[in-house]
Amino acid sequence: MSLPSIEHVALHGKTVFIRSDLNVPMQDGQITNDTRIVASLPTIKYCLRKNAKVIVCSHLGRPENGFEPTLSLAPIARHLQSLLELEVQLASSIEATRALEPGQIMVLENIRFERGETKNSSALAQRLASHTD
Repeated sequence: MSLPSIEHVALHGKTVFIRSDLNVPMQDGQITNDTRIVASLPTIKYCLRKNAKVIVCSHLGRPENGFEPTLSLAPIARHLQSLLELEVQLASSIEATRALEPGQIMVLENIRFERGETKNSSALAQRLASHTD
């Protein structure tokens, strides 16, 4: 199956969901290697230049029982903000992304905090997809 390149998709005003691997090494709440974050920048920047609403989703570590403060994506959102030189909000739920305006970006809190993520839940996938174009 051949998928179109992102350059062939009309993104203006659309809500784009980017599942990225931002599972970076951290020590004492500090990112020790941002290679994976930097690798995601071209796609994120492209979508922002096209005036899309950008939702970035990732996991970090392996939380056992829902929210774990040490596995929050807050440090990653802050680092993305410094790299993009643009406000990057952290969304505690997919519903919070409805507030996005074209050209804005939100990082969805660690997707592994969501029940069903490690089990490939179709209900979770449908809930996430319902907030995007």
